[in-house]
Amino acid sequence: MNKNINPVFSQLTDEKQMKEYYEFRWLQLRAPLGMGLETTKDDKEDEAEHFVARHKEKIIACARVQEVQPKIFQLRYMAVEEEFRKLNIGKKLIEHIEDHIKAKDAKTLFLNARNYAIPFYLKVGFKKHGEGHTEIGMIHQKMIKDFS
Repeated sequence: MNKNINPVFSQLTDEKQMKEYYEFRWLQLRAPLGMGLETTKDDKEDEAEHFVARHKEKIIACARVQEVQPKIFQLRYMAVEEEFRKLNIGKKLIEHIEDHIKAKDAKTLFLNARNYAIPFYLKVGFKKHGEGHTEIGMIHQKMIKDFS
């Protein structure tokens, strides 16, 4: 894999792009757990904003962000395709999202990280908050990044 790829980051809005995004999200996050395609969506999809990184028109990373309280945002469903990991794509996608929410005067971004992703989120500036908890049958750790 060429370590100098230059992905394009964008926010999704149209239905065709969203279909591809949900399939990617499922393949990366739910299919490996034996979960069905229907588990990749929740009742907050329409309230959230969806972002992807593309390389040669193919989605290689995704994430969703939602303002859950005034100036407090939650990052969910973040994934980077395995062959593109360790190339700073996840970091750049988070930076893209942070720029977007800071323009909305965000004070805090939080997430619930799967245990194996905790080192990545620590590296990009998140801090552990509280004890781990179980979500979709896996231990997750709440992590927070304050901007104020």
